[in-house]
This record gives sequence, structure tokens and C-alpha cells, in this order.
Amino acid sequence: RNLYNGLLKMRFFEFNSEITLKFEGAYILNEEIIRTENITFRTLSPILLEYDVDGKKEPLLPLNNSEFTEFNKHFTAVHHRILRDIRTENNKKGPGLYKELEFFPLKIRKKVVKHTLHGFRELTGKPYMMLTCFEGCFDLKGDPRDLQMFYQIGIGLRTGQGFGMVEVVG
Repeated sequence: RNLYNGLLKMRFFEFNSEITLKFEGAYILNEEIIRTENITFRTLSPILLEYDVDGKKEPLLPLNNSEFTEFNKHFTAVHHRILRDIRTENNKKGPGLYKELEFFPLKIRKKVVKHTLHGFRELTGKPYMMLTCFEGCFDLKGDPRDLQMFYQIGIGLRTGQGFGMVEVVG
């Protein structure tokens, strides 16, 4: 409500000299309630997943069937850490995942995104970074409480920057 009211008053928000957001209106969508252990999602924005290989971040993509078990292992580990942080109370880490996740690609494709952040530009002198992501439709199996949380906060990394937003399709 506060965000909506603020946007109504501002109408324009200048990110920098090149990018300005013009608020034209908004409407509330009814949120799905997830009650089953298996749900089909479609990405609204690319999902970014990375894992550390010898100190270097490598993209984690569900595209190669021979490495699919490895993908699910890393996918579950990343999301367990995310939920432990989100479910933290009184400076005590939360429970993380209630049940291991299983990711089943239905129609997935790789997507490379040019992404920029002020700190990145200052640190590297480069105008943007290239992030290897994926998008499309997939089934996700797990505890309904975890699935509901991912539907609300997004899947993968950098969800606060708009990555990993999904909608329920089945």
C-alpha cells in the first residue's frame, strides 16, 4: 500500500540520467495458494543460479540431462540457504527447506542478460555484467510451504533485482 501510494504521488522516478520510470497505474492480482507438493511454474523473469567452482562463479543451468542429478543437488542447496536466511528469527537461522526440492524442466532455454549495478561499474570499469540464466516452464516438487515462499519471493539468486519471478500455470 505504501509503495502504491508513493508512486501515485511521484508519477516519475529517475534511476539515472538515462532511465526514468513512469507510473501509469497498477492493479492487484489474486495470489495463488499452493496446496500440493508438485506445481508448474513459468518464469516472468530469467532465473539466475550460480555455484562456486575453484573460487569462480559458474552458471547452473538445467539443460544437460547427464548432469541433472548434480543440478538438483545444487538447486536444493542454494534454496535451502535462501530459506534459512529468510526464516531467521531473533538472529537464529531458520529451518530452511522443509523437504528437498526436485526440479523437472518442461520447456527451458538459456538466456544471457546484460545487468548493471553502480558498484560493479565502479569496481570493474565495465558498463555491465553478463549473467547466464534460464527461463521457461518447469515443474517443482517440494513442501507446499516452501513452494509458496518461492512463488512469493522468486526462485534463484538476485530476486531483489528482479530475477527469478514466476507464475503458477498448473
